[in-house]
Amino acid sequence: MLTVVATPSPVLNLPASARSGAGFSLLEVLVAFTIMALSLGVLLNIITSVTRANMVTSGYSHALIIAESQMAVAGIESPLQTELVKGESQNGRFHWQRRVTPCPLQICPQQAESPIPAYIVAVSVVWEGRELLLESLRLGEAAVVSQRRR
Repeated sequence: MLTVVATPSPVLNLPASARSGAGFSLLEVLVAFTIMALSLGVLLNIITSVTRANMVTSGYSHALIIAESQMAVAGIESPLQTELVKGESQNGRFHWQRRVTPCPLQICPQQAESPIPAYIVAVSVVWEGRELLLESLRLGEAAVVSQRRR
């Protein structure tokens, strides 16, 4: 003779309050997914903003390097004189312009008596709707005054 002994399920032996908390309800899962989706959206927005700011800063750094190098060249390749020189970077992203003009008497009043001319050197770099402008006051070469002895 075969006897079958039934053993009660462990879940059925739990009190009613413990059985109801054994899993998550659909509403709890939906709320958890909603919170996670909002958190990921905010995180993605922060990463995008940081990346965009990094690109802008990189552009300004590159433009500053171009402007400073053009400023350094003024008066080195040739003596300072009134001129307008334009160019662009190798990749064509940055366009620069170097302008050398005599210093006006309103800015340099001592210029009228000085044998050394003063010039304003301005370098402008334009890229992607942005512009960087550097200006400097530079002294030119002294005028040679010839004196004859009699």
